[in-house]
Amino acid sequence: MSLTMSVQSMDEQILQNIRRSNISVDHMLALQPTIKEVGLVTESEVILALPGETYQTQTDTLRKLLAAKIDLIHVYTCMLINGSELNTPEQRKKWNFQTKFRILPRDFTTLRSGKNIIETEEIVVGSDTLSFEEYIELRTLSFSIFVTNIGIVYDSLLKFLRENNTEVFDLFFQMMKQIDSAPPSVQKIFDSVKNDIVDELWDSPEDIQAHYQEQEEYEKLLSGEAARNVMQYHNALVRYSCMDEWTQFAGNVAFGLLKRKNIVSYEIEQQLKNIINFCSGLGHNTLGDNRLSTNPEFLFDYDIESWINDATMKTLDQFKLDKKRTISFQFTNDESKVIQDELERKNTHSGRSQALKRLPMQIQFRKPKAISENL
Repeated sequence: MSLTMSVQSMDEQILQNIRRSNISVDHMLALQPTIKEVGLVTESEVILALPGETYQTQTDTLRKLLAAKIDLIHVYTCMLINGSELNTPEQRKKWNFQTKFRILPRDFTTLRSGKNIIETEEIVVGSDTLSFEEYIELRTLSFSIFVTNIGIVYDSLLKFLRENNTEVFDLFFQMMKQIDSAPPSVQKIFDSVKNDIVDELWDSPEDIQAHYQEQEEYEKLLSGEAARNVMQYHNALVRYSCMDEWTQFAGNVAFGLLKRKNIVSYEIEQQLKNIINFCSGLGHNTLGDNRLSTNPEFLFDYDIESWINDATMKTLDQFKLDKKRTISFQFTNDESKVIQDELERKNTHSGRSQALKRLPMQIQFRKPKAISENL
């Protein structure tokens, strides 16, 4: 089960613009111990490009939610729905909305007449206070958060940053900003995300309907090549093709953040190395057919698993092992079978994204298993 706190925005003026009020950040933070104690996953939903939204207000909202330790943050784009107050001439003019149209993922069919029907939505991609270029960058930032803030696999890295007084928002933000220093495979993912964000936009629903009357183009909808969910599709692509590289890049950016605060020491470097190895072990080859035979092993100086599960605010240095420990990261046969059953429904990048939506988070990643202690 999960607890969803949909805030849309944490900016008071924007909330007034849409006539909405929210639970305060302080109340969210106060709820966290109880939420974690009962084992609930927390989710929150944000809407990008609301009336009065700026680059700063959006990043401030994300920063506050991450400070509140929300496990999953979904960033949606503002839709102009027929019959809603925002979709009136007065509101459009007041906020100077710049809009585009896009296809609702998986919402299309062929009628008995042979005509292809596609469901579309009108979304806000800019306004007086938000440029189209900022819209694209904020969508890209939301992808960085979507992949790296996801539960279990990066819990230790995020906890370590917080333990060293570093905001986890800065990790996701700098991963987006420092993409030129990322491994080529990760750069390719970010480029694909940006291209999809732009390519999914159309000037009118009529253009969309006309384009997909051609069967060759309509087949792209059926295969998932076109009109795919940008975040989910590319998250699955990371998991399948470059999760190890993504983890190493996240570790490098995290090291840079700690170094910038001038708190890097030999011990801190060793702790971070242990954590990155732990994250790498959990996330390695989770969607490949050979996942049972590719079990990574790492040598650890710290009991990362006990530290993650500790609720007494002990720091990682208090979990140093008397003897180094070799840990293997594995799936059980049952876990692997559940994953494989989902993947076999449709083992494509698009199909994998659907599988990840259906699979329980608890079985999506490997489990650590100690195999030896070394002097």
